[in-house]
Amino acid sequence: MFELFSKKEKPVPVTDLIWINDVAKKAGLVQLLKKKPGAVLCAWFDDTATENVTYLQSKGLEHTIHFYRQLHSRNTNGKEVIFLEHYPLYKKEQELFLSLQATSITILSSLEDPLLKQFGGDRISNLMKALGVDEEEPVSHKLITSSLLKAQQKLDKEITTELLASSADEWFKKNRPLN
Repeated sequence: MFELFSKKEKPVPVTDLIWINDVAKKAGLVQLLKKKPGAVLCAWFDDTATENVTYLQSKGLEHTIHFYRQLHSRNTNGKEVIFLEHYPLYKKEQELFLSLQATSITILSSLEDPLLKQFGGDRISNLMKALGVDEEEPVSHKLITSSLLKAQQKLDKEITTELLASSADEWFKKNRPLN
């Protein structure tokens, strides 16, 4: 009735790594894979997977990128899981994360990603450049993760019927066309 006695599952802890632009994000991915070659790479959108496989191949790296529907805890249990983007909806993202039983989840983003663009990525990018933040270094902070979570939760409330898409840009055009 009021769910007074229901036990809420704790959200899966996430580490956000955010670069100023997509070029730096991809270079950061290469560096991360050199440090953690056994990590499981995942994408929410087909276009992201295809684009990153092509990029990694151009750098001489062969690494499988799993589409979120292919993921299962038997593939990720005890391994580091790296997502190449956030999913726009927090609930859907957390449902998958809980099912994976991963030791940790890292999400790579850039201020040029559609989710961040929707919530002021351009302004933040200009501020970071003005502060002299190195484009090659990712920014990671609980405040940023908290802001992303709030943005996703706002979308959870706005989107009542989700239309699926092959890219994050297309997802926003279909599901939040006025912004």
